[in-house]
Amino acid sequence: MAMDTKLVKVLLEVAPADWHSVSTETLWASPMGDHLYQLKNSPFFTKGFSYLDIVRAEFSDDAGFLVVKEVVGKSGHSTYAIWIANGIEGNADFSMHWQSLEKAGCTYEGAHGQLISVDVPASADVVEAFRLMQAGEDAGVWHFQEQNYEHAVLWSGQVQAEQAAHTEGQDQK
Repeated sequence: MAMDTKLVKVLLEVAPADWHSVSTETLWASPMGDHLYQLKNSPFFTKGFSYLDIVRAEFSDDAGFLVVKEVVGKSGHSTYAIWIANGIEGNADFSMHWQSLEKAGCTYEGAHGQLISVDVPASADVVEAFRLMQAGEDAGVWHFQEQNYEHAVLWSGQVQAEQAAHTEGQDQK
């Protein structure tokens, strides 16, 4: 029997204590059978999920959506949220800094012109991508936050310390 390749929406519940005060988020997903779905875009607000992850979801009458219950397969992609106070439209500073991330293999999708979800594919150098995002933040172009880290790399002590310091700073904002 051939699988229906049409995309469906799945609902993710968002941690209520996060900075954005969003309680749910929907993503496109491809049905795989047996309540399994492959995510086809990156989340903006929900931590712990990335593009192409496989999730288990069940329909909820209360929510009116397929609600994600768990991740059952990791894609190896990592996800970051970037907030650009001046927006991306016509923003030369954003364009200049984004070009380096794009060359590193990253892609993004936008929401509301000021928030983007960055996908760092498994094949990309996540350490370099992190450094480039930090450089954009240091230059005042954006603020970024790690949403989901799935890369299997050996981190140097320096990079671990930089990431820990950045994450600690985000928790205090």
